[in-house]
Amino acid sequence: MGGKIFVESEVGSGSTFSFILQMPIGSKEKLSEQRSSEQIDGSTLNGLKILLVDDNIDNRIVARDTLESKATVTIVEATNGLEVVDILSKEDFDIVLMDVQMPVMNGYEATQKIRNTFSSPKKDIPIIALTASVVRSDLDKCRAAGMNDYVPKPFKTHQLITAIANLTGREIKYKPNDNPDRSGQVGQQTINKEHSSIVNPDGSGQVGEWSIVDLTYLEEFCEGDKTRMQKYTNIFLDSAPVLIEQLNAALSEHNFLKIANQIHGFKTKWIMMGMNGANEIATKIELDCRRELADYSSVKKETTMLMNIIAEAINELKKV
Repeated sequence: MGGKIFVESEVGSGSTFSFILQMPIGSKEKLSEQRSSEQIDGSTLNGLKILLVDDNIDNRIVARDTLESKATVTIVEATNGLEVVDILSKEDFDIVLMDVQMPVMNGYEATQKIRNTFSSPKKDIPIIALTASVVRSDLDKCRAAGMNDYVPKPFKTHQLITAIANLTGREIKYKPNDNPDRSGQVGQQTINKEHSSIVNPDGSGQVGEWSIVDLTYLEEFCEGDKTRMQKYTNIFLDSAPVLIEQLNAALSEHNFLKIANQIHGFKTKWIMMGMNGANEIATKIELDCRRELADYSSVKKETTMLMNIIAEAINELKKV
């Protein structure tokens, strides 16, 4: 692009990366013609029949709410890969939204079963992986299993609509620009005060003066719909105490796999509630638990820290 990039680095201090680009001057007219992803018209999916697969009922609720709020679609739900294979053998669908980690038969196995045992055109049905992992190796595994695309959890509405439209041959449509005169607004955002959790250096997990939760993401996801925001907040409040009980039980059993699976299944909720600190700790715990030789004392310390954060988040959300 005819630019220059610079690096300044000092050992033990850090690095600064910067660049210079010569860009043409824009215009008010061109700005008004731009379409944002938020303007995508979900009605492009009208008439589709969708098989939604996830063992977590809360994830299915969010996906169903999102699609039904934007389009007139028929949604059939399944909770594991074995159910998917059985349902597909009896009914026709336009697309499958497939969770990856599920009991009985996971998403990889179900996709391979569909590709290898059904005949065309059913074996060629588009399959989108819904995954909380964005690790390249996991995404490559989705492709290798025969999935056509993936959407990260928690997804943005336009991501899900675009992925479905692309794989079902639907033309992406946009809603009219409600505010064509956007001059002077480029690069400006309303930034709320950042909320974060503070963990003591000794790892005690005590919470500092700032908030654990930040509902900015949730408000954007729900497009300001207070009823939906409260619905998803209530889902968190109902499920969080159960997670604490399950983690305590898994710790007493020294069951690392159970800890990893429970934490992984809750990842969407950390992000929905803006609990970035909890998500970071949870990710580390999951990785540690999936190692061949996990250290119990380390896992116990970090899991206890995570449970303290969850408990504080419950207290905060009850006051919202």
